[in-house]
This record gives sequence, structure tokens and C-alpha cells, in this order.
Amino acid sequence: MKSIKNCFIILLKTYYRMKYFYTTIFILINSSVYAQFIISPGLYTLGTADKTTPENIVNLPFIDGVVIRTKWETVEKQPGLFDWTYIDSEVNNAKKFGKKSVIQILGSPAWIRDSLNAQVYFYIDQNKYHPTFGDTLFGYIPWDNIYLQRVKNLITALGAKYAADTNIAYINAVSGSISRNLPEKIADGRNFWEVFDYNPDTLIAKLCSVLDVYMSVFPNTPLWSSMDYVSFEPKATGKRPNYVCGEYAKYGVGKYPDRFGLWREDISGCTLYPPNPGSPWAVMSNYSDRTGAQMLWHVQDGPTRMNQCGIADTTKAGVMQAALEKGIMFGIRYFEIYGADVKDTSLHNVFTLFSEKLHSTLTDAKEMKHNSEIRTFQLFQNYPNPFNPSTTIRFSLPKTEHVTLKVFDVLGNEITTLVNAEMTAGEHSIVFDAKNLSSGVYFYQLKTNSLIKIMKAEVLK
Repeated sequence: MKSIKNCFIILLKTYYRMKYFYTTIFILINSSVYAQFIISPGLYTLGTADKTTPENIVNLPFIDGVVIRTKWETVEKQPGLFDWTYIDSEVNNAKKFGKKSVIQILGSPAWIRDSLNAQVYFYIDQNKYHPTFGDTLFGYIPWDNIYLQRVKNLITALGAKYAADTNIAYINAVSGSISRNLPEKIADGRNFWEVFDYNPDTLIAKLCSVLDVYMSVFPNTPLWSSMDYVSFEPKATGKRPNYVCGEYAKYGVGKYPDRFGLWREDISGCTLYPPNPGSPWAVMSNYSDRTGAQMLWHVQDGPTRMNQCGIADTTKAGVMQAALEKGIMFGIRYFEIYGADVKDTSLHNVFTLFSEKLHSTLTDAKEMKHNSEIRTFQLFQNYPNPFNPSTTIRFSLPKTEHVTLKVFDVLGNEITTLVNAEMTAGEHSIVFDAKNLSSGVYFYQLKTNSLIKIMKAEVLK
């Protein structure tokens, strides 16, 4: 095992009986094969859409920047008629105090339907936390060409206006308006996927086409791209709910490794870790060096919404600290905090502590994540699965010990030994390239001196 720029690579050659070739497998441990993502770490204050962020909030020492949230209809009141007044004001206010800006565009204007006849669907809002809970609302069919062209036009206009501004740390304006919150049922009770002929691969292709536009007009500014699940995916296609965002992330990270970031809007101390394999958080955990998160909510409500799992310390500070610690478990170094919490002085000690942690060196940040991990012996389901040609295998150890990780075929024949070494406590990941293996079921076995666990993987070509 040899260290190369913090990337450990094992080159294995396995001879197959009765075959006249070698299988070469490259394994990368605790490393990304991708270019370094441009990270601007820290705590960012999250205000109300189209409302001015108070200067005393912007100037707080633990705040690194301002998330400028504005409605699409505020920026583009009519097709092609743009008004940048609000964004400009917020960007300039942040600059005055030496802080970064993040631009996030919310919603979609009704004129895309009313003036341009984009295809829509109607649904009943089922989120009890929304002020529109129980109301009948409409959304745009996310693969509708009229709608997608307006998204691309908006991004192009944003790029022309703000791509050269180095004070803008991120833009959040692509996937959230396309793949988020697709309903299982439309308003009349029929299944969305049947009425509108849903095809996840079509949606993925559309997402990627919008991403390509963003990257062409923002050659230097990183993107926060929302990782969203499709709740009805298993019923509609038999795939996991995170299939769309998983494939989209694979495309984005592979093609734009320096600027494609993964983002979620619901981190809390109750976020499941390790994540469910079908959740967007599982996709986030696969690319932990390029992730950011917004708090699920603020902690001014009791804080019940941020503590639905029984966090022991029920104070506002305790619940906020649990949320930040959980984010660090996922490797997150960028957090968006609701303004209601930022101005709460009882939380300032927590924010100061975590601001210092988030600005530590990369080595310290990795150690911080390491210290926050759940210390148990675990072997996780490989992702993706089925796969072709490569997949990631993750496991965690409660202590430093000698481990082996081997792959077997269905007859019990050992295919290869992936790991045979002493490993430190914490989580480890391995990329297994099986391009020379035939389609079929395989088993991978993790073994220590006292424990053993086996999981099934499938190569599908």
C-alpha cells in the first residue's frame, strides 16, 4: 500500500483458473478520484425570501456569508424582463462586511403557464408544516421543454450578471426547481407517474442538460445542486427513491468535479446516519467532500420540529449542536442557519465553536468527522447496486484492527481480496472496479479477529 497525495491505491491482479487473462482492480481507500471541490466553509445566515438581511446579523463574527433567497418571479417578473435590485443590494451589503454571498432562486412564476402554456399538474399539499397545507397547488412537468427553456434562460441571465463576481461563493438554481417534491398523487387521486408517463432517465437527461448550461455560463462559481428523492420511484420503476439524484450526481461530479456540489435542505440531529441506502443522504455520503446543508428548520419552536427523535439535550443550544454534529458526521463543512437562530444570543457559543471547527485545516476537519462517527462494526450495502463497472463499498470499525475484505462468487470461490491490512477506527470506503467480471451475483465479506459480515452485490452488464 502506497500513499499518493492522500490516496491509497492497491493494484491487485487475480488469475482465474482455466482463463488466459488477469483481472486488474484498482481500489481507492478514503479518497475521491475527482478533482478538489471549491469549498467555502462556514456558517451562512439564511434570511426570508426578498427581505433585507440586517447588518448586525451579517456582521456577526461566526457568520461567513449570506444566503440571498429570492423568488424567481421577483427576478423575472415577465419573460425576459429581469430585475436584479434585491440581489445586488444583498451582495453589496455582504461585501461591506467582508462576507460571501450565495444566491438561491425559489419557486417558478405563474407566467410560464399563463403566458407560455407550459404543461402543469395539480396536487394537494400534504406537508403539515407548509402554510398551504391541504390546498390545491400546481407545479410544472419537469421535463416539459417550455419550462426547461425558461430555467435555462434564467441561469444564462444569472451568469451574465454574476459569473464574474468572485464574492459570490455558490449559486443554488438548478435541480431544486426540477426534481423536488414530485407528488405520488395528483389532485384527482390518480398516480402522477401514470398520468404523465414518468421516465426517470428522461428526467435525469433533462437535469444534466440544465447543468451543462449552468457550467457553461458560470465557469468558476461552484453550484449547490439539490439532492432530491422521488417518493414513488419504487412503485413506478422498481428503482430506489434516490435513483434520479444518484445518477445526476454521478454525472455532475464526473464531468464538473471542481464546481458540482451536493446540497440538502433538511439536516437535523435526527437525520439518520448511516443513511438509508435509498435516501438522498446516501448519495450525499458518497461524495462527502463536496456537500452542504440547510437546517431542516430553526430551533425557536420548542424546538420540536428539529427534535423528533428524542435528542437528550432538549434546549435550543443542545438541538442545534446535535444538528451541526450530525452534519459533520456526513463530512459537511458548509451550513445554512435560519436568521431566527442566528440572532438568538443563547446559540452564539455553539455557532462560535463550530465556526472554528469548520475553518480548521482539512486534516483537522477529517479528524473532526472521524471523532463524530458512530463507532460500530458495520458493513454497508455497496452503492450503486446493481453496478457496472464500479461500485463503492463502505465499512466502519469501532477500533484499529486487522481486517480483510474479500469478494466471492455464488459458488463460494474467492474472486479477490480487496483489503488485508490493519485499519484505523472510523469509516472507510473502497471503489471496486469489476469491469472484467461477468454479470451475476457476488458476495463481499468483511472480517476482523472477532466479527464477520457478508453483503450481496450484483454486476449487471
